[in-house]
Amino acid sequence: MYHVGRTVVLCFLLAAISFGARFTFWGRGQSMSRHGDWRNVRGVGVRRWVVFVAIILLGAFHACEVRAMRPVWPPCETVYPAFSHASLEEVMDKLRSSRDRESYCLQMQLPRFGERALAPLVALLRSDSELGRVNAASGLGLMREQAISAAPDLEHALDDPSGRVRAMVLYALTTIQPRSPALTTTLLKRLEETNPASLDGEALISTVASLGPLPPEALPVLQQVLERIPLYDPRAARDAIESISHVAAPQRLPVLARLVGDKDPQRSARAVLALGRSGVWAVPVLLSRLADSSDPGRQAYERALQWAWYVAATPALAAYYQADMPVLLRQLRTPDAVARKQAIEQLASVAPAFAAAIPLPGQGEESLGMAQSRCTVMDALSASHPPDKQERKAILAVAMTVRQAAPDSTCPVPIY
Repeated sequence: MYHVGRTVVLCFLLAAISFGARFTFWGRGQSMSRHGDWRNVRGVGVRRWVVFVAIILLGAFHACEVRAMRPVWPPCETVYPAFSHASLEEVMDKLRSSRDRESYCLQMQLPRFGERALAPLVALLRSDSELGRVNAASGLGLMREQAISAAPDLEHALDDPSGRVRAMVLYALTTIQPRSPALTTTLLKRLEETNPASLDGEALISTVASLGPLPPEALPVLQQVLERIPLYDPRAARDAIESISHVAAPQRLPVLARLVGDKDPQRSARAVLALGRSGVWAVPVLLSRLADSSDPGRQAYERALQWAWYVAATPALAAYYQADMPVLLRQLRTPDAVARKQAIEQLASVAPAFAAAIPLPGQGEESLGMAQSRCTVMDALSASHPPDKQERKAILAVAMTVRQAAPDSTCPVPIY
């Protein structure tokens, strides 16, 4: 479904304007012809058709704009009302062969069954049906903390013969335990043994990049992985550099600084962003590189230094880059009121960063990342429904601060 109401209203307006324009200009032409003033009849006709064509073009442009809009799916309760009353056995039976929207709506019912759904989902994860295994992994991911005991079964499924299943298992694992040191170690070991140019390698690199802070021992592994990524695979290289920037060790800064002068401009640009986000910590490394006037990457170092100084001089932006946003957004859903309050307070402190993140020259990619993060934050705020009225007011205040950075954004605003 699209924004049909807006489209219908505009079409009626266009039709009314078009009819009015034709009637007015045609009437003026007839009146002039009756009075013998033939000199302006042609001019009136030309103006009439210019306005008419302009209105048609306006309508066509709006139609294209509407077609390009992302479809807004109706709620599952509207499309499949019977699912909300289905038993666990009925849901599991349908998950063996359901696809797309139906599958997603079925999976959304799993959390209401709690731990009772884990054993059937694990059994489905081991079944012969590829589609069933995909749905089982996705369903376990949607159950989040409720599925923590199924993590070992999911790790075993990382060796599934189906690439679709392996990709969904990665999603489920990082959703269920996104900051698990044991999972991080497991994924780094698998990444070390996997060809980074393969689909599995790219999925692993992307997953590691989304894990947040990484231990110091991840740095040599990621360096070796980056060296094995071919130049024709910029996405994997981007995620590998992003992962290096998350390593909790100062040694990452010289590694990123060397990448700034890389012969591949895309790797250099990603390293510039990663160093710039480090703020004041990256300044000494960048200044030492700039001291060598013969360095071919001097302009890139200057951009990185400009971005680093900007981050260092903007407290909200520096706090945003240091915050573990996935954990904060996850805490919004926890039943612990103290943890929720702490998350809301920290989100309030970093919310001005979205308005402060003015894109510098050559930093368009970072601006895009901030826009995506803004929508992620707004989605999480909209999905939280705390029972306390003061807490809801605090969430709404954070959401409005985030939205001020882009008033025309389509990100949702919490409504209570």
